[in-house]
Amino acid sequence: MGVPEDLQWELLVVDNNSSDETREVVESFSCGSQLRPRYVLENKSGLSHARNRGVKESLGDIVSFLDDDVVVATDWLAQIRLAFANYKAVCVGGRVLLRGNPEMPSWWHSSLDVPVGKFDRGEDVIFGETDDTQLIGIGANMSFRRATLEKYGLFDTEMGRIGKQQRTGEETDMVVRLRRNSELVIYYPSAVVYHCISSERFSKRYLRLNAYHFGMWRSVAERERLSEHFKLFGAPLWLYRATLGAAARTVALALSGRHVEAFLQERRALSYLGYWMAARRIARSGAGPS
Repeated sequence: MGVPEDLQWELLVVDNNSSDETREVVESFSCGSQLRPRYVLENKSGLSHARNRGVKESLGDIVSFLDDDVVVATDWLAQIRLAFANYKAVCVGGRVLLRGNPEMPSWWHSSLDVPVGKFDRGEDVIFGETDDTQLIGIGANMSFRRATLEKYGLFDTEMGRIGKQQRTGEETDMVVRLRRNSELVIYYPSAVVYHCISSERFSKRYLRLNAYHFGMWRSVAERERLSEHFKLFGAPLWLYRATLGAAARTVALALSGRHVEAFLQERRALSYLGYWMAARRIARSGAGPS
């Protein structure tokens, strides 16, 4: 389907099988003649299914993704356009700040910013090199050239949040694919959105679950490499050593009163545990975790 000549922007709201009044709210909303929202229902639960449906339904050359709990800066669309116009990038990750600058708990560490939905790598444009392992963005504010998504495939439906399950990593997996193929991905700080997150995310319970599901994502992302290792009960031997090591360091740090470091090590141990659980499922089924 061709893009209408007068189309500059379009706004799609993908309803991922909700049971509330999402459709009525979207259809009653109007933000001007050039940007009326279009409602799309995706019955398959899962963030990756919703993202993929959005790609298929959209018409433009650039596809930008936002979460349903962000507020965009007034120049966000203009900055996205500038980023793609000024650089030969196929993917642009923007800055995600927390709306209202909420006060962090006394035990907070900067490494916990991304798990709660904040992403800020500074004021300068960063070019993601092929061997770079650092994030250039998170799903709350990422944009792709349509041709790139068509060339390398859509989001992996074994990844991404499903309901209340804190699955993650579908956008990171996409960026890894692009880097492996020597495509340019960039962090563009002038494209800003503000994340309106709940206080629940600043709890240790939330962060523990996040770490566990991050480990599950790593296992799914590395499922091809898993076949290269000798496994015990479906998991590679290095994983047992790493898990026990992280658990031991957690106890040692807690006993010495270094509670912030102990919590970070606990999250690492939980990440390994999530990896182990997903690896076992992969070994049993020959596919990603269900």
